[in-house]
Amino acid sequence: MRRRIRFLTAIIFASAVSCLAVDQLALRLQPALEAITPDGLLSHIKILASDQFEGRAPGTKGEELSVKYITDQFKQTGLKPGNPDGTYIQEVPLAGIKSEPRMSFAIGDKITELKYPDDFVASSGASSTGDQD
Repeated sequence: MRRRIRFLTAIIFASAVSCLAVDQLALRLQPALEAITPDGLLSHIKILASDQFEGRAPGTKGEELSVKYITDQFKQTGLKPGNPDGTYIQEVPLAGIKSEPRMSFAIGDKITELKYPDDFVASSGASSTGDQD
């Protein structure tokens, strides 16, 4: 009987401590949870999706503007930089390829140059899954 009482006491104590820990975590997280709202998220999405950010493609002015906007938001909310060098930004080397497709055809001695993409569209022939048709 004493073992059962000790066991029940231990379970009740562990449950109480667990509830207190959850309550303290909830209290610490509450300001963050209240700061994130659907309207606030929509506002950030509208800003980042605006024409001002020029599509946000890597290596463009739009990317620079996006990184600055997000970094500024991190600072305003009090987030501390997470990188070892004390910044919010992780440098990632990127390689890019920009093709300049050209096409022409000849009839006799006359050569006609076609303008991309007005006169033709170039494609690798591979589908988006990488399969060949």
